[in-house]
Amino acid sequence: MRYSRPCLTLALCLCWLGAAATPTSETEWMALMLEGQKTGWLKSVRTVHEDRVEHEETVHIALRRSGVAIELTTVDRTVETREGRPLSFSSVQEIAGGSMRVEGEVDTEGNATVRTISGGSEQTQEFTWPAGALLPEGLRLATLAHGLEPGTTFTTSAFIASSLQAADVEVRVVGPERVDLFGVEMDLTRTEQVMDLGTTTTTVVGWVDEDLSAKKMEFSIMGMTLETIACPEDCALAEAQPAEFFTQAFASAPRSLSERMLDDGLEYILRPTGEIAIHFPTGSEQAAQALDDGTFRVRVDPGTTRRPATIPEASPYLGQTRWLQSQAPEVMALLAQAGGVTDDPVETMHRLEAFVRDYVSDKNLSVGYATALETARSRSGDCTEHALLLAALGRSAGIPTRVATGLAYVENWLGARNVFVPHAWTQALIDGRWVSFDAALYGFDAGHLALSFGDGDPWNFYDGVNTLGNFEIVSIEALPE
Repeated sequence: MRYSRPCLTLALCLCWLGAAATPTSETEWMALMLEGQKTGWLKSVRTVHEDRVEHEETVHIALRRSGVAIELTTVDRTVETREGRPLSFSSVQEIAGGSMRVEGEVDTEGNATVRTISGGSEQTQEFTWPAGALLPEGLRLATLAHGLEPGTTFTTSAFIASSLQAADVEVRVVGPERVDLFGVEMDLTRTEQVMDLGTTTTTVVGWVDEDLSAKKMEFSIMGMTLETIACPEDCALAEAQPAEFFTQAFASAPRSLSERMLDDGLEYILRPTGEIAIHFPTGSEQAAQALDDGTFRVRVDPGTTRRPATIPEASPYLGQTRWLQSQAPEVMALLAQAGGVTDDPVETMHRLEAFVRDYVSDKNLSVGYATALETARSRSGDCTEHALLLAALGRSAGIPTRVATGLAYVENWLGARNVFVPHAWTQALIDGRWVSFDAALYGFDAGHLALSFGDGDPWNFYDGVNTLGNFEIVSIEALPE
């Protein structure tokens, strides 16, 4: 499971809030730092024409995932009127060999048409532009309108092109501070931007000059600190030192877990390790409760027959998406190859689970983030590729599915003993409850802690990104009778 790409999206969004206010084309370079190591760069270009304003944001980041090098590049382009009305947007992501392009146009009535190209497959969709959602120029104008007087607070909405979603952002102006930018000290204004990510929030601290040009940003991701710092081009493009981010999200188990315990169910006591609010969802197999002492009790029962209070509607989990190309000919062919559909959806999902486990023959950590269709063609990847392909095959079979992300217990991971590692698996809606299937490991058990659910879009991982790396496991016991 990866959280890097949503992290980049957030950095871009908040960089827009501090874009330079110049009537001519201007370029801003920034170095990306993760835990104090230079791990990439950001380039921002704003160009003003007679009737429109164009923004282009490019981010390149190099990381290591359990020692395996991963490179990610994102290029976002937007076109708006001089008054900040959205006209068009595009987002291109290149992640360790995989790619996705999103191109959209917005008419004067607020109707948006989007074309998505990934793995040679093209999809077109229409949606209504989110009310009040702004692109870079609109965000810049909103910031200008409120000014930088200490104590100023306002809320706006930022549209994220890569995920086709809007996120509410509360901006707070703290006041002047002297900031060190690689040895150059500047008097800047500190701001705090709180982004609503659904079940949780993320706070980004930014420092801007009097022209509202962002010179530094800082926020926490998976228990680590990500910074963007303004500097000359040669500084930004200097050789990177890829940081190891995957192992930072590991959670040590206080004891080894037997196969019987994993099969029968477990009760966890989890303690936050910082001031960031963390979240554990409740579902058919997992029940979470916040306790009075600040800890959380989470019970995972892989064999539960408990039903949710409200049975979810199946239709949102049946259709093809940008990440789950369930109607693509290659995916439909794999459904037939796996043996097709049986009368029992549980049996069908177990059959597809075993098929995907064998079909993804090149199991490695070098794939950045692949769609179901890309995995169907490459037969390569790790847990995320297994989960997305299985979810797409389930939808091809007419079974509602979604992707769960969180942590999974392993006895040994590259020398680390008894640890929970970031993981993704598949859930199918059967008889009114979500039932989990794991094609990357040998099935679902109580060693899975879910943090978020979605359709495979990395944006959905944000629900759990604050929890990763920010808690410890106090105890693990067998479920009480």
